[in-house]
Amino acid sequence: MAAPTIECLTLPDKRIDKIAQRIGAQVIYKPALITSSFRASPFESAEGPHGNKNRCLIRDLGRTAKRFGVQIGFHKRHPVESVPALKLLSSLDPNLRRTVTQLIFEAYFLQGLDIGSPSILQSLTSQSLQERLDIYDGVENPKWETALVSTTKEAESRGAPFAPSFWIADSRLPTGGRLFSGADRLYFVEGAVVSLNGPATALPTISLPRIRPGPLKSKRKLTFWFDFSRWDRNLKLNLSPTLLGILFKEIGTPVEPRKATTQQAIDWGDKDMADWVSYWSRLPYPDGKEHAVALKWIEGPLKVRYFLPRFDLKSIHLEGPLRKGKKHFPIRTPLPLRVVCLKKEWKLIDAIYKAAWANDLDISDPAVLKSVISSAGYDPNLVDQADSQDARDALKTNVARAVTAGVCGFPSYQIVDGEVLWGQDKLDQVCDIIL
Repeated sequence: MAAPTIECLTLPDKRIDKIAQRIGAQVIYKPALITSSFRASPFESAEGPHGNKNRCLIRDLGRTAKRFGVQIGFHKRHPVESVPALKLLSSLDPNLRRTVTQLIFEAYFLQGLDIGSPSILQSLTSQSLQERLDIYDGVENPKWETALVSTTKEAESRGAPFAPSFWIADSRLPTGGRLFSGADRLYFVEGAVVSLNGPATALPTISLPRIRPGPLKSKRKLTFWFDFSRWDRNLKLNLSPTLLGILFKEIGTPVEPRKATTQQAIDWGDKDMADWVSYWSRLPYPDGKEHAVALKWIEGPLKVRYFLPRFDLKSIHLEGPLRKGKKHFPIRTPLPLRVVCLKKEWKLIDAIYKAAWANDLDISDPAVLKSVISSAGYDPNLVDQADSQDARDALKTNVARAVTAGVCGFPSYQIVDGEVLWGQDKLDQVCDIIL
């Protein structure tokens, strides 16, 4: 039986090679020019290059590089023209492409060289490779431009929103395989390859990589910023309910970011969320039980389905791209947020989350919210009390604190008064910093 393949549209990452070696897969590096997928992407914000979101992304890149021992820097003229380098890579034998990709990566991100210059590319390869490459043929020959265009179209047809992206061929699926995007989705890539020997359903749970072991030996404070759109005895969890729409307005981000991005990015985001639903549902929790995570999805105006743990990936692919939606979306959250400003208890927050996202209830309706709160074992009069000036002021204060701290989206985390980490897919970094 032939080894499974991972087609890798990415900068060189030693982790993917280690994963491939561990699970017996072959990595195929493919250059592609996917700038069209970045047009009107969520990375382009009215807040500009020095806003909260860009600071979060740059800091996250730095933390990720540090935790995996990868040296990286930004070119002083970033971004520079990369088409010549990509055309060169297209002209190379796949076995040589990985090596030259690494050379070009280091030239750009470590040495600050102009990888758009054929003479620079010639110098790089002649100094590091035993065989001399015909750089000018690779850069100037029209057939290599055609090859680059072909791999680019292939990447876009598979739904790649950005690099790095990974394609795992699977003939059992109507699409012919699975796409994952992001260097922080490598455990999904590993799970997908492992699943080739099992049912074509949910991905096996591959643990998030950990750097520091527990338990926590000194006291820490973790601030958790959230909207509705106990870890350790030495960890104090500071719950900060915050109105996301107002935060977005304050920092210059569209109130509905999905309307300011490409359809390709939206489709990828929906599939990525489905992967996370499966992941968190199957993950072993400290109590030894699996905790189901349920989200309601709407495909078209009437058709409703729940995706629960071990959802059938085949049914997703057969019915086309998912569109995340609800009868009550966007969710109006000022009232429930003011409620939890008065009663910051995780059980109550969890009940309201489930009401909105699993049961598709209108949590902005006072009567509905009272029913949810009462069913969770709390006083429904909290809804009436949430109209008080104290509750309103508490929510405004949280928004102001979030803007000052550098929050750009939810969920976000801040340990003591350090950097803000954004996204539920960054919990591994949160644990590292706490420990």
